[in-house]
Amino acid sequence: MEAGILPVGIVEAEGRLQLKVGVPYQLTVPEALPPSELDLVIRKQVMGKNQDLLC
Repeated sequence: MEAGILPVGIVEAEGRLQLKVGVPYQLTVPEALPPSELDLVIRKQVMGKNQDLLC
């Protein structure tokens, strides 16, 4: 499975909302995973990219 992702983060700094847009990436995960594992793999990838964006 592949999906295009555009990471976007919204943070408040110095009393203002700031929008940070990252570099688009392809989310790629093995197709043979059971649904419970697939969800975990996807969440880890997406959250990792979002964390990189906001730090």
